Formats: sequence, structure tokens, C-alpha cells
Amino acid sequence: MRFQLLDPKHVLYNDKEFEFEEFEERSVKNTSGISEDRYVIKTNVLLFGTLYDIEMTHADRERMTYPVLLGRLFLQKRFLVDVSKNKLSHKEKCKFLIESSRKAEE
Repeated sequence: MRFQLLDPKHVLYNDKEFEFEEFEERSVKNTSGISEDRYVIKTNVLLFGTLYDIEMTHADRERMTYPVLLGRLFLQKRFLVDVSKNKLSHKEKCKFLIESSRKAEE
């Protein structure tokens, strides 16, 4: 399976393609509660300096605000979500990458 996370019209589009040889198809309920078949991959995501294993389903999000959503099953019992805040993990990721780069240079 090959896919891009961002639409070419998206401001952060970079033409990067992801490829997975292992995937499966499952029936999943969408936000309207309607079942639909989606492809599922196992991958990992970096949040607040920690790498987590995650299963992600794929849907056409071209008309949506966010290209990727983290599901409630992944979030529950791991995180407390404060909807008044945003991009906290991105700020931590940038700090983490800078620190890792400095350590690699030493």
C-alpha cells in the first residue's frame, strides 16, 4: 500500500510517499456511525518524546481540516486531552530532535 498524508493543495505538502507491505482491511464505523471498509496499518507515532505503536485506518481526508486523527482507543488511558491547547507534542518533538541532534554531534 502506498499513500501520501497531505493533499498537493495543502500548505505543508512535500510529495512524500509512504509504503507499507503489511496491511489489512477492516470494517470501521465512521464519525456518523456508518460502517465502512478501511485499510489498516501498524506503525508508530512520536508524541512528547515517546514512540508509541499504533494502528491507523485510512480514509480520504482531502476535504477535512486535519490530515491525520488519533483515535480515542489510542488516547484513552494514556493522555488527558485539554482542548484549549494545541500543537503541544509538535513543540516537544522539535525540542527532542534538536537535543538528539546535539547528542549525535558529541
